[in-house]
Amino acid sequence: MSSSSRLFAGYRALGFVSNEVPMCTRYNKSNDSNYVITCVGRAFHVYNAEKLGIKSISDTLPEPIRCLKVDADYIYAAAGNNIYAFMQGRKIKRAYVGHGSEVRHLLPLNEFLISVDKTNAVKVWNVKSADLFMELPFDKQTFEVSAIGRPYPDKVLFGSQQGRMRLYKIHQNKILFDFNGWDSNITVLERTPATDIMAVGLGDGTIVLHDIKHDETLMKFRQEWGEVTCIAFRTDADMMLSGSPIGNIAAWDLNERKLHSQMRDAHRGPVTGMQCLPQQSIMITSSVDNSIKRWRFDQTDGSGRLDGERSGFSSAARKVRFHGNDGKILIASGYDGTLRRFGTVHDSENRSFGRVNRENSGLSRDNIITDFETECSRQSDWDGILAIHRFEKIATTWNYNKSTIGAHKLLHNRFRDVRLHRHTTASCATVTSCGNFGLLGYTSGHVDMYNMQSGLFRGSFGPENAHDGAVTGVAVNSVNSVVITTGKDNCIKFWKFPRKTQKSVLITCLKLESSAAILQLHRDSAMLALACDDLSIVVVDIESRRIVRHFVGPANEITDMAFTADGRRLIVSSLDSRVRIWDVVSEKLIDCFVVEPPVTSLTMSPTDTFLATTHVDDVGIYLWSNRTLYSGMVSSAHLPQTQKPALMTLPATSGPRHDGPLLENDEETAVEYCSPNQIEDLLTLTDLPKSRWYSLFQLDIIKERNKPKEPPKVPENAPFFLPTVPGIETKFLKPETADSSNKVSSRILVGISRTHFGRLTENAANEMDGTKREQLYDEMLDILKKCGPSVTEDEFRAPDLVGHLVDFIGHVLNRKREFNLMLTYLATVLKLHQELIFSSPELLDKVDAIVSAHRHELDELFSSRNKALCLTNFIKGAAL
Repeated sequence: MSSSSRLFAGYRALGFVSNEVPMCTRYNKSNDSNYVITCVGRAFHVYNAEKLGIKSISDTLPEPIRCLKVDADYIYAAAGNNIYAFMQGRKIKRAYVGHGSEVRHLLPLNEFLISVDKTNAVKVWNVKSADLFMELPFDKQTFEVSAIGRPYPDKVLFGSQQGRMRLYKIHQNKILFDFNGWDSNITVLERTPATDIMAVGLGDGTIVLHDIKHDETLMKFRQEWGEVTCIAFRTDADMMLSGSPIGNIAAWDLNERKLHSQMRDAHRGPVTGMQCLPQQSIMITSSVDNSIKRWRFDQTDGSGRLDGERSGFSSAARKVRFHGNDGKILIASGYDGTLRRFGTVHDSENRSFGRVNRENSGLSRDNIITDFETECSRQSDWDGILAIHRFEKIATTWNYNKSTIGAHKLLHNRFRDVRLHRHTTASCATVTSCGNFGLLGYTSGHVDMYNMQSGLFRGSFGPENAHDGAVTGVAVNSVNSVVITTGKDNCIKFWKFPRKTQKSVLITCLKLESSAAILQLHRDSAMLALACDDLSIVVVDIESRRIVRHFVGPANEITDMAFTADGRRLIVSSLDSRVRIWDVVSEKLIDCFVVEPPVTSLTMSPTDTFLATTHVDDVGIYLWSNRTLYSGMVSSAHLPQTQKPALMTLPATSGPRHDGPLLENDEETAVEYCSPNQIEDLLTLTDLPKSRWYSLFQLDIIKERNKPKEPPKVPENAPFFLPTVPGIETKFLKPETADSSNKVSSRILVGISRTHFGRLTENAANEMDGTKREQLYDEMLDILKKCGPSVTEDEFRAPDLVGHLVDFIGHVLNRKREFNLMLTYLATVLKLHQELIFSSPELLDKVDAIVSAHRHELDELFSSRNKALCLTNFIKGAAL
């Protein structure tokens, strides 16, 4: 069995926002910001509460997260039997291991962490050391823990399925009080802004405000929507809010002790998380409908309004397609009736187009989009997306730029006759490459064409019907000359594209052994792939109008197909959980992998960078990177029949991470890779910016250009300046000591004395030891790299140092270091001292030796480059 796919590797998942795990909020004191933490399977997302923009994504855990809690230092996530503490919202700091079953509840309490698992085992952990501090005894038959609250900084309140409560003091391992409770199970325990008062949510919809200090119920509320799923309190007003299993939210006035307002259909599923931001009229909610929403209470009656949201599909994604030519945008439809777009680079591109309003659109039964086609050619001028709906004749247009439903509802007048077309529905759709026309196929056999700008009907295909049975696919070639349709009558028909008043003309008809269920056209190569009902796959050349390839299909229904950008490979998914890749040229299966659950839709990016897939009962969209773009040569050999396909796991939302230990080690530090200064047998170029050395060639021009127009004016009280050392960094020239043998009696001679570089040059020339000379040369090179072009030229002007400078440049070039920098220095020396060099045979021989030696190096470099370019061009053009 292969360990992985040859061509694809998991990259990241898109479209996940929240799930059934309640979200948490966290205040960051350093930047005065609130953050929202939501669970997305085996990882969690951190969002900024102000704009709900994603801040970070955590590392992926081995099992799905079942509980999330936060404190001032860590984010705690319970996954399986273990608990993980995260730092900085991303990295795993430590793990708490010891539970025998799945952890269901968590509560941070100062230096302790309390956890409850499925078997009712309650453990108390030391947060810093991750050691088990104690275990609390609870009998599941009499007290099954269902909720945990924190009424005081050092005490914990447990709620049970039996309706009772128990107050514990953890430091002393002492039960402070047992409350009799109520006749319904406790679902929520939430601390109120008032001291000693706890809000208790019950399974029958009752909300109780209970004084735990005096064991007295202060007030009760009752919601009619089922059990209480979450409770929150506004700190800027005396108001309590509660969530329900049907997505409604109730706001309760604590002063008047009555219902203040309702927020019906706040979510499309149970409200699992709810938090009010401190001292703000803002509330954040999360739900199993894969969304988080921000509500602001600024209405005249004090009720809340939706102020922002981040969401994905609440039901499984149905179909996905890349939009545009850069491969950065995906458009997908879901079973919740929405059309959405997703960014493959950043989540800021995510948008919801909304869903069709049944009353205004004329849809009678359902608004789920079953098929759609996008075109970006004229999207800035009019609607560029055409969609059809389940059980409906009406097709809708959508506007990409506005991210809303479009202006047109397309329906031919013939379908208004209910007697003839009661059960007729739209079955397929396409948009021409110019973006001007949309074509629709119907189960009645009709194929109609509409103008995308005006929504007007522009003609039908065939004398009456295009096909004798339902139309299963429709496509148009890249130049709008041929229309291809397939139907249940086992025919592929080629039609002449109608122009203005011309009628459609049937060009030819191909008969298949079985009817085509899915049609996929690659416009650039004019190849048409058809998935037939007998599970075979045929490829038709629409130019010659004949079948050119035939592939033996999978053992189960084919769900979708896609060509790569060059049309050389065909990717096919099926309900047997396999994804197969065929090479169209050689007619061979070159890759196959298994992914669970089965793929329902797939699409390849126009740049061949990613493969995007949707899956059965999954709200996410998964990206798979194309390994041929970064893994060198990937085998395109025929896949052996005996080889079992690789089982691929779905990628996580955090994207690919390097394999390594799950926990960070505080004692171990990351080892940074240091690039060597020189790799043997290779030329090394300088790391200096070009401005520091390239202008040596034009220094005369630069000085002439920068020459002042008039001499500078001397100030009246001219200050005394200390002499400085030449270089980029300003350093004052230190005066020689009185006992120094090199003391200069005249200040005028200081300016013509040797610089530090000049003295090093003389010392290197007189040094007999090769090792010390090499050290002096390295020091000289460091000094020159710190100097600017003008200072470097001044250092090279000394005529008595020309020979030593040539030796220095030749030495560095022989070591193959700073190659382009040394050639520039050599050219500068030749320019400044050309007369002296040409008059001295000794210097001329040294320069000739350097030039001839390194001309050979350049020839080898250019030869290697030409060979690499030749091999690259051959591989790109070869049909491998």
